[in-house]
Amino acid sequence: MQDSIMWKMFKTHTLTHFRKLISVVNFKSIKVHILSKYFLVVAGAFVVFNLGIFLAYVDKTYPDTYINNNKLGKVKFSSIDNRLKLNIPSSPDATVNLGNNSVKTNIKEIGAEIDYGKVNNSIKKNRHWLPVANYFVDHQNHSKYELNKDKFNEFINNNQPKLSSPAVPAKIVKNENIFQISKETIGLEVDRTKSYDEVSKQINSGATNIQLSPHRVSPQSAKIDLESEVSR
Repeated sequence: MQDSIMWKMFKTHTLTHFRKLISVVNFKSIKVHILSKYFLVVAGAFVVFNLGIFLAYVDKTYPDTYINNNKLGKVKFSSIDNRLKLNIPSSPDATVNLGNNSVKTNIKEIGAEIDYGKVNNSIKKNRHWLPVANYFVDHQNHSKYELNKDKFNEFINNNQPKLSSPAVPAKIVKNENIFQISKETIGLEVDRTKSYDEVSKQINSGATNIQLSPHRVSPQSAKIDLESEVSR
C-alpha cells in the first residue's frame, strides 16, 4: 500500500515537471521562430537595398570618386574618357634641362602618354564589393603617364646638340699680351638610363620643368706640357 502511494506521488511530481519543461521549450521555440522571421526580414531588406544601389551605379561612378584629387562622382563610364581629358591634359608644355641648357617641348614629344582606357578600367575596379559601403569611403584614383623608351631615346637623339655641353681641355690663351692656361671644362651628356627613370617619376609627380641626369665627360689631356710652354 505504501509502495503504491509512493509511486503515485513520484508519477504526479514527474508529470508536473515534464509539463513545465514542455511549456518552457514551447516558449523558446516561439521566441526563436519570431527572431528568425525578424532576421529574415532585415536580411532581405538589406539585400534588396544593396541590389538597388548596385543597379543604380553599375554604369557610373559612386559619388565620392576622385581622379588626381579632381571629383569625378556620378559620371557614366561611357563619358569618363572625355572628363579625364579635361582634368588631365594629355600633353602639357614642358621644359627639359641638362646643366645650363634647356629645350622647350611638351610631355608627348618626350614620349609620355596617358592610357585613358587603362585609367577608366582602374576606376571601375576601385570600388567596395558591398555597394552600400561605397557611400562611406572616398575612391581615390591616380592617372599615370607611361614613358615610351624608344620615343624618349628619339627625343634625346634629336635634342642632344642643344642639351649637351662639350668637354673643353685646358689650353694656352693670350690675355692682354700674357699667355695663360685656361681651366678645363667638364662636358655634360645625357645619362639615358638614369634619365629615363627620373623623367618618368618627375612627369607623374606633376613636374613640367624636367631635369635630366647628367653623364660627366672629362676632356682629353693635353699632349704637351702647358706649364712649360707658358714659361718659355
